[in-house]
Amino acid sequence: MGCPTMADGSDTIEDFCKSEKISRSEYYEMRRKGWGPDEMHIGRLVRISPEAKQRWRRERERAAALGVRGALPVGELSP
Repeated sequence: MGCPTMADGSDTIEDFCKSEKISRSEYYEMRRKGWGPDEMHIGRLVRISPEAKQRWRRERERAAALGVRGALPVGELSP
């Protein structure tokens, strides 16, 4: 089980993966390819804010609408 949820509602990578029903290896692959969620680094901790999670979901929805299974093409990124 991941770290307890912080007061700001941010997730650990493990919590993010569980809530999005993806494997950790898939998360790290997305991050490596440049289309993972934005991360906050607090010392050795890595957290994903609720805002970053929502932004990532919107980007994934736009990508799906365009038939893209990865990073969105330049010009299709969120403003």
